[in-house]
Amino acid sequence: MYFCHTLLSLPYKRIATLFDRNDHTTAISACQKIEQMIDADASFRDTVESIKTRIKEG
Repeated sequence: MYFCHTLLSLPYKRIATLFDRNDHTTAISACQKIEQMIDADASFRDTVESIKTRIKEG
């Protein structure tokens, strides 16, 4: 959900639908949780950035 929102700029409602969730707040909560983890854990942040790079490179 985080990558759908940050890389594709999809709205939370669309993300929730793609993940077969009824409520867009699920996507909001998921993205906020990842953002909190990125802020709190440098290793996790590095992993997320590595994944982002691989996605962008194809």
